[in-house]
Amino acid sequence: MPGLSAAKLPSKTLYTGDVLKYYSMAFVCGGARGHRVATILSVDDTQGEPYLVSVDTGEMIPLTNMVKRNADRFGNRFKTGYAKWRKLRTLHLSAGRVQAPTRPSTLNAALERAVEAAVADTRRQLAAEREEKGCRDAGETVTRSGEGEAIFTPTSRSSSALSCPRGDDDTCNNLVRGRRNSPKREECRDP
Repeated sequence: MPGLSAAKLPSKTLYTGDVLKYYSMAFVCGGARGHRVATILSVDDTQGEPYLVSVDTGEMIPLTNMVKRNADRFGNRFKTGYAKWRKLRTLHLSAGRVQAPTRPSTLNAALERAVEAAVADTRRQLAAEREEKGCRDAGETVTRSGEGEAIFTPTSRSSSALSCPRGDDDTCNNLVRGRRNSPKREECRDP
């Protein structure tokens, strides 16, 4: 039984922003692990180039790879009968580029945000523990959470008396000991 020639296929155009389904070449052909759905980031219509399409997964798709258009650049999904599996080279490529994040950059940004949130939470918890303990350890600096500026520091390593940057040592010592009549923390800073 002869195969279908590319001349008999209806003409379809591939644009940047379209969503493709394809099987990655890194896995066994047709295996479920290799099935990918990707957004086209750029199309280069230069003749003779082996990889004309750049996708957000970062994989290189050769012209001989079977692809299926899943959605157009406006997000409208194609009906099942309209989009068929065909080789990439049988599609007309409309050159262009779209600015969109790649999956590796999205993962990297999410990991950075998660680490920053964890570090900020840990700093808040440590600051709260220091305030509960009264910061009586020598050499310890108490900072306002989130701002990173020193409020007061011990005057010496052997002394638990604290020195306020404003020069009002009694106010700072009252803050550390947790006296009820002591002023707010904001009063123990330089204006």
